[in-house]
Amino acid sequence: MFWRLGGVKGVLNRFLYNGKELQDELNLGWYDYGARMYDPALGRWNGVDASAETYSFFSPYHFVGNNPIKFVDFDGKDYWVVNEEGALVDHIKNDERNQIAVINKDGELDFHELNDQEFDSEQLENFTDDNIGDHLVTFISDENINALMSHGNVHYREFDDRWPFANTESFRRMDYPAAYMLPLMGVPIGSDNITQFDGQFGFFIFENNKVAYNIFDSGQFLWGQAMKRLGFSYASTWFGSNMNEIFSGFDSEADQQAIKAGFNYNVSTSKSSIDKFKDVLAACRREL
Repeated sequence: MFWRLGGVKGVLNRFLYNGKELQDELNLGWYDYGARMYDPALGRWNGVDASAETYSFFSPYHFVGNNPIKFVDFDGKDYWVVNEEGALVDHIKNDERNQIAVINKDGELDFHELNDQEFDSEQLENFTDDNIGDHLVTFISDENINALMSHGNVHYREFDDRWPFANTESFRRMDYPAAYMLPLMGVPIGSDNITQFDGQFGFFIFENNKVAYNIFDSGQFLWGQAMKRLGFSYASTWFGSNMNEIFSGFDSEADQQAIKAGFNYNVSTSKSSIDKFKDVLAACRREL
């Protein structure tokens, strides 16, 4: 078939919605996604998803998690979900940027941006279909945050006390990656060259925050929270964070994003719970 525009003859473009080929045999108007055909008149597939058993919380005939505004389905079978336990359920392909979607027991999706889109995407993209069921996200509750702050003796201090405290403890119990987050993943306190673990162990999501952090940025988040609790202004927090890095250069933009997010974060409870950090805090008491 051909079309004419200004007298020019060309081939009819069949690649339309989502860039998929329109199949007009028998006037069905279906789009070929490879794994199955999509019927735009119904907004559904004409066959079940090949991976339907992996995410039974949706109809096997659904399209892009029932959210075509956010997602494009590239081949009719790809989807990406993390459950409430932090395990990878399936893979979503986003047409704009990588995100982590957490699904609750009601089948509702809660989307989280990556704090460092470029760097974190490298780690995220290592999780393929072969990693279904693997742990990807560790959830940190507000009660966990309170427990970590309490363990580090972090609370409001007068001006002449807060600076010496922060200067000393930022290399001890306020060194959140080394003292808490890495040990939570099985790396012993006091391990050498901990930067080798950057980009490992998945991501951390704080209870009322819409961002997923890698293991070192999660520590930056907690450090920002600690500085606020000690009574610092954000300007002093920014200055202090870069003084800590004075011999290795200023913090990256992602580092500062995490610190600022932690500083501005408001916990929703005064309760404290060590649950997943029980063994880590015991080790921290012995070592630091």
